[in-house]
Amino acid sequence: MASTSGRSHLWRALSALIVMTAALGIASCAALTPAAPPTPSTAAPDPTTAVLGVYKTILPGASSPGIDGTLYLNHGGSLRQVLDYFNEVPALVEVGTWMVDADGIVTLTIAAQEDRAYDVPIVSRLQHTGHTLVTMPDPDAAEALLTVWYEFGALAAGQVEMPYDAESASMRLERNLAEHYKAFLPSADGCGRDVTLSLQTDGVAVMKTDYLNGEPATEEVGTWELLGSHTLRVTLNSRQDRVYEEPVVTDYVVEEGTLRDGSGVTLRSVFGYVMSVISQFTGETATFADVDEEVLTETALAEAEYDLPDLGPIPLRAGRYEHRYGSGATEVNRVRLQTAGFGDLDGDGADDAAAVLAVATGGSGSFYYVVAMVNRAGELEQAGYALLGDRIQLEYVGVEEGRIVVRMKLAVAGDPMCCPSHTVTQIYRLEKGTLQAVEGP
Repeated sequence: MASTSGRSHLWRALSALIVMTAALGIASCAALTPAAPPTPSTAAPDPTTAVLGVYKTILPGASSPGIDGTLYLNHGGSLRQVLDYFNEVPALVEVGTWMVDADGIVTLTIAAQEDRAYDVPIVSRLQHTGHTLVTMPDPDAAEALLTVWYEFGALAAGQVEMPYDAESASMRLERNLAEHYKAFLPSADGCGRDVTLSLQTDGVAVMKTDYLNGEPATEEVGTWELLGSHTLRVTLNSRQDRVYEEPVVTDYVVEEGTLRDGSGVTLRSVFGYVMSVISQFTGETATFADVDEEVLTETALAEAEYDLPDLGPIPLRAGRYEHRYGSGATEVNRVRLQTAGFGDLDGDGADDAAAVLAVATGGSGSFYYVVAMVNRAGELEQAGYALLGDRIQLEYVGVEEGRIVVRMKLAVAGDPMCCPSHTVTQIYRLEKGTLQAVEGP
């Protein structure tokens, strides 16, 4: 676990990190562009040629899962930087200029965001080495993260890899697969493909493919579900411009902190990239939990037994349960584990869980329950439940200071059945073997 001192240094550094670089325009893929035949010349090589291109990084975010950074260094000395925080807020876009000296030192000057100029430009210096740009230490900001930017074409071609904490990622994915995942893949028509797969807590899946060539990224939308303790399925049904006649179905195996499909494509979690950066910055292992036989995981929840009103015992297998109570096509009860949050609910120091179950009983409704599952030396025991509502959109479930916190959208008058619009936060705590709603915060 990173020390308290190391973590405090990290978060102070993040403030400086967010305002570190800038951007404008679309860069060419210099790394994958064939070199022109050499011509006799007495002039010194132009150092800008080696630096031109598109660069990627993934960094910690103080209030988000991480920061997906893209830096375009363009012909003519313009640059553009895009920082995506993996949330619903639009990416931060900054613009400016760049130059490089004979020693390979690249100077970036942040001049503005896309909609406003800065009163004082922000200048940073980076060392170009091989396929990377590394920020140089600033004596006035000794605790700042030294960001490493990786040449996108080299990432896609497998010539370089971002450091990745597979151990931390493995522990994270054992608990919760609702994550953001990245892959940098080759492309026949450009530098490569920057792929982001987002598995959301409400079962929605979004696959974003960006060629980083100035054209809009392709966003495909569908669903995801658990097939087994280490297997999941993503079904993509549409993209921005059309609904697919046949859905695109891909099964992934969860192993070594990654998702791998049958073709060998590997998607790594943003969490694993972020934890690697934190480890390097603090100089300590940044894993968030010690793994032992008593640690509670989402896999254990997917194989646990629950008890809900009118249904009786519900033994989940691979996160699912089905029981037919009649001969009609709709006379079947279906239950699935939607997501879970982890933390100590009963004060014994061990992680417990808040499991969210989606229940369909044959009608048009889909009812959601939050169930408190306490950890008794590695054995799960249900300690209470609460009905969240019908056809909600779940945004967050977690355990904070011994209480279950659920953020979701509920339908109000005028909302279509598909799309609730009213955001609420519900807080629950265990009281004498039951789950009771309490006033927040």
